[in-house]
Amino acid sequence: MAGAVAGIGGSTAVGTPGRLRYVTGQVILDRDLFASFGPRDAEYAQAIVDHELGHVVGLDHVDDPGELMYEYTERTTYGPGDREGLAKLGSVDC
Repeated sequence: MAGAVAGIGGSTAVGTPGRLRYVTGQVILDRDLFASFGPRDAEYAQAIVDHELGHVVGLDHVDDPGELMYEYTERTTYGPGDREGLAKLGSVDC
């Protein structure tokens, strides 16, 4: 991956507008970056994976730098807005 991109996550939805359902998703991680991480970087590495998994389940980037879903965040855990978004996604019928 080039530049500051450490991973990419996303999913594919099918259906009609208002009835879309995610049917598949994937996360792609920068192999070289992750290979360079040491034991002290575990929290940062996990944050990258969690951020990308957020995309897989339907979260987008947000404008608040205090959230994990901010594009260039320094957070290592989901923030309150991230958790609110995940809760909303989890309340939708399958």
